[in-house]
Amino acid sequence: MACLPPYLAWRGVPAWPELVVLLCLAGPVFAAFLLARTGLLATAHGLSAAALAALVALTAAASGGLASPALIWLVAPPLEALLCAGRRAALAVSTVMSGGFFLIAAADVTGFDAALGA
Repeated sequence: MACLPPYLAWRGVPAWPELVVLLCLAGPVFAAFLLARTGLLATAHGLSAAALAALVALTAAASGGLASPALIWLVAPPLEALLCAGRRAALAVSTVMSGGFFLIAAADVTGFDAALGA
C-alpha cells in the first residue's frame, strides 16, 4: 500500500481489474481498522479472508480459470483459521473461500474468464 501513490503517478488511472486488485490488497488494512475500533476479531478475520478470496478469484479467472495454479491459495486461509482462531472462524472462512471457488467455476463455465484475457 505504501507503493500505491508512486504506482498511480507512474501508471495513471487504473483499469477496473487493477482497481479491484488494489481494493483487495487494502482489505486487510480495513480489517485491522475494524478490529482496532470494535474488537470484533471474527468479523475482521472474515473481512480479511473475503479480500483474499476476491484476490485469488480474480487472479485465477485471469490466469486459466479452474486450471489456474492460483486456486491452491483458497485452501490456506481456512487452515490458518483452524489453527489460530478455532472451528467457528474456520467454518466462516471456509464458506467465504467456497464462494470464491464457485465464482471461479461459474466464470469458467460461462466464459467470463476469457473476457479477462485468460
